[in-house]
Amino acid sequence: MYSSIGKLFLLCCWFGLASFSVQAQDWSNDFAAIDQRARKSPRQLHQNLPALTSYLCEETESELEKVRAIYVWITTHIAYDWKAIEEDKRINHFIRDILQREAALCVGYAQLFQQMCRLANLRCEIISGYAKGTTGVQLPLDEPNHSWNAVAIDGKWYLLDATWGSSTINKANDFVLISNDDYFLIPPDQFIRTHLPGNPIWQLLPQTVSVQDFMGTLPDGVIAPPPDTSFSYPDSLARYFSMSLPRQNLYNYEQTHAFYPTLKNQQQLGHALIDYAGILSDTLEQLPADTDLEEILAMHEAIIHLCQRARSLVKLYPWQQELFVNVLINQAVLMYNHQDDSEATITASNETIIARLEEAQDILTNGEASYFNRMAQQQCRQYLEVVKGNMKEK
Repeated sequence: MYSSIGKLFLLCCWFGLASFSVQAQDWSNDFAAIDQRARKSPRQLHQNLPALTSYLCEETESELEKVRAIYVWITTHIAYDWKAIEEDKRINHFIRDILQREAALCVGYAQLFQQMCRLANLRCEIISGYAKGTTGVQLPLDEPNHSWNAVAIDGKWYLLDATWGSSTINKANDFVLISNDDYFLIPPDQFIRTHLPGNPIWQLLPQTVSVQDFMGTLPDGVIAPPPDTSFSYPDSLARYFSMSLPRQNLYNYEQTHAFYPTLKNQQQLGHALIDYAGILSDTLEQLPADTDLEEILAMHEAIIHLCQRARSLVKLYPWQQELFVNVLINQAVLMYNHQDDSEATITASNETIIARLEEAQDILTNGEASYFNRMAQQQCRQYLEVVKGNMKEK
């Protein structure tokens, strides 16, 4: 599978400024027993996530109590990985590594919370965005710097931040118990004071807060669009969840760039477009041999469109160029071979076929020298000679 999304989180934020304190949701539940059970969970379960999640949830009576048990376990037992930050290490975010090291960065906290929620049959999303009011963070930010979660309880979505709710809060990793309610299911109109989602639907507000209002200023050359006064986040969420998971991922990058069109967000979108094109290419290769020509050509067109968008936003990596060139050549050959097919409902002119091959040539000419590059250029030249020769004969 293709994967090119770069390192999103340059610095996972931490809290520390009282001026940005928020008030927890006023839940009527008494969580004392659930909290104690989560904090004193058997050590032998900590490496077995399904068994641990089952233990945490077995005495709960509602989705709310399940969310609470998972949140308190994570914020009590997983430390913030200051060492990785100070040494500028790129660490894996695999769940087993987090459990073994008992440490994570913000994206690791969010992934662990999501995985435990899924084991508990709870709907949960990882939210990428911008966090302020934290040590070492200077505004304006030009790309997402933090991750947190949205979780559905009885059909309604709520926000929480297990990283900022963690009980291990200092760089020496000394255990300092804080109130786990500080960042647990915070009302959206309060959460937005410190957390701005890249995709504005996850503000969960009736009207979006703009990037400029959140950060106070914008980087030079960046003009953010005005807030959408007709915005309806329930409708937007319904549309979002109607998409496939890969399409949801791309949609998040598209919305992040549209909402805040910085160079970094443009680059992230460009690579996300290619990643999605790679997924469609994998799907195309797995289609049955008797798949209709029209369906194959339509998928080719979709992949080409994604690659063209990506190329307009970012310089493509060599493997990305290869993906783009392959689909251009394959489409050109497929269209040429079916030009005289009386059963085909989609026909292509020689000019269209030539345009695809010349686009592939342009990518190769501006790409890095490689065996693939040489062979593909030779292929393009040969195919162009055939197609142009066919035009002269007609």
